[in-house]
Amino acid sequence: MKGRSVMNSKLISTICLTTLIFFAGLQTVGFAQTEMEHRSRGAESSSPGLQSKLFKGDLKLEACLVNDSDHIKPGAVGEHVAKIQIALLMLDDPLIGVQEVAAKRYGPLTAKAVLEFKRTRGILNSRGQVDDTVGKNTIKALDKEVKHEEEMNRQRRGLKEVQKP
Repeated sequence: MKGRSVMNSKLISTICLTTLIFFAGLQTVGFAQTEMEHRSRGAESSSPGLQSKLFKGDLKLEACLVNDSDHIKPGAVGEHVAKIQIALLMLDDPLIGVQEVAAKRYGPLTAKAVLEFKRTRGILNSRGQVDDTVGKNTIKALDKEVKHEEEMNRQRRGLKEVQKP
């Protein structure tokens, strides 16, 4: 029975991840447009910004990269949280509750997944501790790993196309 429960959890996580990726893909144009409007008003950042397709152009995640006051914490809700959840599911496959994913809410299971992501990678806060906040170092690490995954997926798709008879 326990094996079936784990399998069902994995299936639910896979379905949620697929759904989130689909919706994130649909909204990429809107985020990119918002970022272009933001930059055209002279709000150019001195940092290179986020590089992954998933995160790039999301103003809340870009702000998290440069401002301590814009770190993402438990209780946050929105597209930026959904993108963090997608990244965590893509990289570590944690058990994030369906309700949290559907609501795009940074709840206790998302916090636990962030904590584990940071713990396994040795990402510490300014006090030298692991916490459940997505700050500058965490968003950088997530972005770097997601970008790598995106590139690997692009290469895999390219290989599949070449191998087709």
